[in-house]
Amino acid sequence: MLGPAAPAIWTENPVVRTLVGRVARSGRALAVALVLLALAVLVLMQSAERAQSHRAAEENLHSARLLSRSVEAVSLTVRDGRGALAPGAADHLSRVVAGLQSAHLLSGLELWRSDGSLLWADATHDPDEQLLPADERRDLSRRPEVVIRTPGGEDELEGSLDVLQLRDLDGDGRPDAVVEVVFPPGPYDSAVTRSRTVLWATSAALLVLVSATALLARRRLRRRSLQALSDGLTGLGNRVQLQESAPAVLAHPASLLLLDLDGFKDVNDTLGHEAGDDLLVQVARALEQDAEPGEVLVRLGGDEFAVLVPGTVDAGLQRATAVRRAVEQPFTVASVAVRVGVSVGVASAPDDATDLPGLLRRADVAMYQAKRGCEGVRRWSASLDRHDSQQLSLLAGLAAAIDGEQLRLHYQPKLQAADGRALSVEALVRWQHPEHGLLSPLTFVPLAERTALIRPLTEWVLRRAAEQCVAWRRTGLDVAVAVNVSPRSLLDDSILELVAQTLTETGLPAHALDIEITESAVAEDPDRAFRTLVGLHELGVTISIDDFGAGYTCLAHLRTLPVDRLKLDRSFVSGMSGSAGDEAVVRGMIALAHDLGLGVVAEGVEDHATGERLAELGCDQLQGFAYSRPLPPDEAVLVLQAMAGEAAVAHDRGPAVPARGSR
Repeated sequence: MLGPAAPAIWTENPVVRTLVGRVARSGRALAVALVLLALAVLVLMQSAERAQSHRAAEENLHSARLLSRSVEAVSLTVRDGRGALAPGAADHLSRVVAGLQSAHLLSGLELWRSDGSLLWADATHDPDEQLLPADERRDLSRRPEVVIRTPGGEDELEGSLDVLQLRDLDGDGRPDAVVEVVFPPGPYDSAVTRSRTVLWATSAALLVLVSATALLARRRLRRRSLQALSDGLTGLGNRVQLQESAPAVLAHPASLLLLDLDGFKDVNDTLGHEAGDDLLVQVARALEQDAEPGEVLVRLGGDEFAVLVPGTVDAGLQRATAVRRAVEQPFTVASVAVRVGVSVGVASAPDDATDLPGLLRRADVAMYQAKRGCEGVRRWSASLDRHDSQQLSLLAGLAAAIDGEQLRLHYQPKLQAADGRALSVEALVRWQHPEHGLLSPLTFVPLAERTALIRPLTEWVLRRAAEQCVAWRRTGLDVAVAVNVSPRSLLDDSILELVAQTLTETGLPAHALDIEITESAVAEDPDRAFRTLVGLHELGVTISIDDFGAGYTCLAHLRTLPVDRLKLDRSFVSGMSGSAGDEAVVRGMIALAHDLGLGVVAEGVEDHATGERLAELGCDQLQGFAYSRPLPPDEAVLVLQAMAGEAAVAHDRGPAVPARGSR
């Protein structure tokens, strides 16, 4: 659960600040767009309402004019000195008024005499509510001409009275007046106008709603698309973006650069994961600033980045060098100046592969070799990955092999040179492959070292070897067991916990476990290797440096490392019989080891003469086909028992090297 400080931590994160800023800016833009759209709708509604009102008023006036012409056609007679409708005129007016009313063009009609008395009214006339006000009636005699007036002026046509005054003559030629008052159907027209305005408003509101929804949906879709294509921590593209961008780039010559940071785990372990994330963000920014047009830069995960570079192979290698310079600069993380290295593997299209999966796999092989050899940049070549398709297939099945009990351990004895006693065995893993038969560790262990499978593989070997050694010791065989630990496993902090747990759960005494490491593991990261070896030494286990002389172990490190034995590389041992130089090297290494208080084991002893010479030079233990090949447990126990018997006889006769072994 995040504590109170979490919001501050998030807002201080540069990536989070960038994302929040983008969302805020896009949100403000959307709000402004919606407000402008709403204002436009309001203006449109008002314009529509005014136009509709004007049209309604014009229609009313037009209707009034039509009605006035109908009234003008009505004949008048003078009866008792007062104007009266001629016979049939009332029926004619009633039909005209009824037609206009049914068309909603007229509310009512009244005809008034000039003296203010009502001459005629339509059928809807209410005597108590006359359309023409009294003050209007008093003025009728003073306006004999025909006029149309709108009390509010032309800008206020709605709801107006349209008054038509007719100047006509009766039978004796004296003037008389008939006044028609047209009361426009304002209430109806207002309702129509309002209904149309409401319709406009509703349509506009729906338009705004649909537009806003569409904009939000588009933004959401775009955000999801960006999230699907981008790395959440650094903001760079991710593997999906690389896959989508690759076809266009790989249509022409290009190179894939696979980057893995060196020393990143130290930052995580020392300064914490937040500092590690900050470092990754800063590395991403450095790569972005150094990127060139047309390149595709992504973070694949963890501390791995990839750059797809258009151009020739030479261009790709030049960019790899430039990328190294961009990353190998000091970064300030948690107020500490941090430098990290970077190993770059380069694979080029179409020379090395034509598709992205092939380039990724080959660049990964090259990157691993660059890291292992501390070379910085390495281009893939067939010599690095001679059986790539077969190895890829093996790697796919290795996890199932570990879980499915397809692995086997064979054991090769290590003898005391002085008396031939087998004090220890080396556990060597084999894979009983269902198709390819029994596979050597050289076939699949290097593959596991490039992936996370090395950890479960190491755990499986360590536990099975410890369990077998405990079983032998219970039968009276006083032997120890040696287990090889790869460089990657040695530099994994969990190795200490794994070894301690194995000793506890199996009951194997710590001194009966020999951990064999290679010189390359020490050379790759001396400080971390030293800390791990100190921890293992404190557990009480024995530590041996395997293949000594073939690597680059610094003598200063050798003097300070908490190790117990050196295992001479077989290349020197096998050449002793035919090379005085090799024998001189072996003699010097034995003397050096003894001066440092270390024991010496010679591996790769192929014949007894070499074994006897090694014993004369002071070598402590011998291992090789001259005495026994690696054997399954049921066969190895027989050899161990036989060696124990021969050692007892030899002890009675005096020091001697065992005469023979199973090959």
